[in-house]
Amino acid sequence: MRTLGTTAYEAGARTGILVGTPEGVALYSSLGWTTHSPMASLRYEPSDSAQ
Repeated sequence: MRTLGTTAYEAGARTGILVGTPEGVALYSSLGWTTHSPMASLRYEPSDSAQ
């Protein structure tokens, strides 16, 4: 993760976005990432009658 961030920074990136599981929060926090907002994963599959 640090190598990826460093490489991106050297290429001009100034903001990184990471979407991870709740279980990964401690790991990512230890690497310097901060929680900005919780994320949700949503899916919609209309039934045949809704199409």
